[in-house]
Amino acid sequence: MNTVSGLMLLTSNHIAHDDQWTFNCSRPGLIFCLGCALEQLEDPEKPSVMKKFLLTEMLKVVIDNDQELLQSLNEEQQVSVHLLTVLTDLFNTPDDSITASAIEVIVQVCCKMKNDDLVCGLINQVTSQCLEDSSFQHSLPSLNLIGRLLQSIPPLADLLQRAYSRKIKLNILSMCEHTVVVAE
Repeated sequence: MNTVSGLMLLTSNHIAHDDQWTFNCSRPGLIFCLGCALEQLEDPEKPSVMKKFLLTEMLKVVIDNDQELLQSLNEEQQVSVHLLTVLTDLFNTPDDSITASAIEVIVQVCCKMKNDDLVCGLINQVTSQCLEDSSFQHSLPSLNLIGRLLQSIPPLADLLQRAYSRKIKLNILSMCEHTVVVAE
């Protein structure tokens, strides 16, 4: 049974993924491949329960294999960026537990990697999405992520305050005005 379950975690493209992205799962006999997990998380046909399981395993891999994984992610910046992009794209899913898990994985990866350029790029991407979004409700996952990152990486507060304070105030005022108009 573990063999069949293990195969379900891997995609048909697994052979193309380097061994550095393969880790043991928290369950004996299962293998977790970061490349296969990203492919499945990007697949709109994959059921939410599978995506939730993959995110849970991804979080455990980040926590348990941090040195191995983080070294590989630091060496392969394009993989790091792709990982964070796939995870932030999950903010658009209707399942709040998937969004919460994606946020947790992002926070752990950012805190453990200690890569300022990666975190700043992520903050820029998420902040831009948040500022462009006309709905406060749609911005909640992004705002939650920013809050969690600020809580976990205190020096980010100064960066955000200098770079975005005026834009954020204007956007919040705009959202509040829109909400008042809709309420009337």
